[in-house]
Parts: sequence; structure tokens; C-alpha cells
Amino acid sequence: MLNENWQHLHAQGYVHGDLRPTNILINDKKEIKIIDFDWAGKKDETRYPIFMNLDIPWHSDAKPLQPIRIEQNLIWFKKKKKIKPNFCPSQ
Repeated sequence: MLNENWQHLHAQGYVHGDLRPTNILINDKKEIKIIDFDWAGKKDETRYPIFMNLDIPWHSDAKPLQPIRIEQNLIWFKKKKKIKPNFCPSQ
């Protein structure tokens, strides 16, 4: 289900820019929500902000004011470590 969410976003030509475990929620019904679309936009047109938290292990090409690319969004999914979304109760 999570793969379907970000694949749909990328298939439409959009990037999230901050797609990481803290921005993925799952509720008790196992519904997945992707949040924090502040940096989202069209791929190759949208850029990272000038101020980025350097304590976050971003993709090596993710630099302030550089275009956000799909490959950069996928770094968390390519890591060997299992992604654990944050739990958010159903409403």
C-alpha cells in the first residue's frame, strides 16, 4: 500500500521532497497517509529549501536550492532497514 501511494505521486510527475518515515502515518485500520507536502511539487521544477536540517541523512544529491528528484525521494525505501510508519489512530 505504501508503495502504491508514492508510486502514484511519482507517476503523476510530482516529488515529495521530504518523504521519510516521520512523514508516513498508519492507523489501526492499516490505512497509510503521507504527510508534510511543504516541499512537494513537479519533478525537476521544485527545489529544496535553502535551510535543510543537516542532521537528517538526506540523499547525497539533496542540497539546498537543488532540484528535487524522484531518486532522492526513494532513498528511505532503498535502505536495508525496514521502514516503520508512525501510528495514528483512525478518526
